[in-house]
Amino acid sequence: MANNITNLGKNVNNFCWMRQLEVRLYSKLYKVKPLIFGSSKITNYQYRENGNTILETEFIPDQLNISVKGVKKLTALEDNGVCEISNLTYSTISQIILGQYYKIEIWAGYMTQQLQCYFSGEIAYISNEIQMRRDHKCHIIFASTLVAGYSQSRINFNLNSGINLYAALNYICLTSGIDSSHLNESLRHQFLTEVSANWGTPATLAETLANQTSDFTVNADASIDGGIVNVSNINDKRQIRINSQTISFKKGNPRLTKDGVEIYLIPTFCFKTGDIIIIDNSLLNMSENSLQGAQTNFSSNYIDTTFVNTDTPNLGAYMIRQIDYAFENRGETFELKIIARAVSIIKSTLGLNY
Repeated sequence: MANNITNLGKNVNNFCWMRQLEVRLYSKLYKVKPLIFGSSKITNYQYRENGNTILETEFIPDQLNISVKGVKKLTALEDNGVCEISNLTYSTISQIILGQYYKIEIWAGYMTQQLQCYFSGEIAYISNEIQMRRDHKCHIIFASTLVAGYSQSRINFNLNSGINLYAALNYICLTSGIDSSHLNESLRHQFLTEVSANWGTPATLAETLANQTSDFTVNADASIDGGIVNVSNINDKRQIRINSQTISFKKGNPRLTKDGVEIYLIPTFCFKTGDIIIIDNSLLNMSENSLQGAQTNFSSNYIDTTFVNTDTPNLGAYMIRQIDYAFENRGETFELKIIARAVSIIKSTLGLNY
């Protein structure tokens, strides 16, 4: 998680957090290895110097810019998000679509700890945004398996922005070192006509290109064991006690609002909807900075009273009902936002007496 920084062979009293973000795609059509974007490689190599064999370790980061934003709720049908990957090649995008790599997992964490899976579902839609002449961004919208299945039939080449016959022509020219502006209109028309006649869509053209060379193929390996949290019984939930000594809060202490407790954290632990957080109520921020807030948000009404008649009356229990996550492998954002409702309010609403 935190690595020592060395300077000329001497340890200095600084630490760095090496974040990791991976997007893993699994094929629904073939039993093949998944595609993994964002993974970093650690390469070991050796060389000889003054008759001695020296072993070196080199860290090689992934060159793709990846941004992920999503939300998890108690209702799995509402889980959704979007992953943006800069400058994916057309061959890679076509491989995802042709191979139906629609099962998606989002993994995040830090280098010296095990990565945590923050989303597991399927891709609902893929589109490609052309930003500049050589830059583009692939948008991968994901949702729960049931919801995503209704949208996957719309994933194709002809209806996608930036993935069509004209884009395929420009891509072939670019990879071949040909300036597409030098092609006259008759040659462009001939290309489009013959491609349509022989292959139908750029999808089949891309498939042919992918079969002719391994340069269009990306292979990786991963395996996980997934789990489902059942929220039908409060007593069965995981209870996690947190404070400023056991976990790092971002943006100050947790804030209590009418929607529940809002906690900003870095992704060092895989919280799940349905988990119950135990926290000292004295740490909650209930301040107001506006007249409207002071007159309408009576935060004390939303505080948990589960432990009032126990030996620890200052503690509160709050069930996680929503998790917003935002990860960037190269940007500034790498955090979770947890929204949790007081357990005493949930029990009162459901008519539970235990």
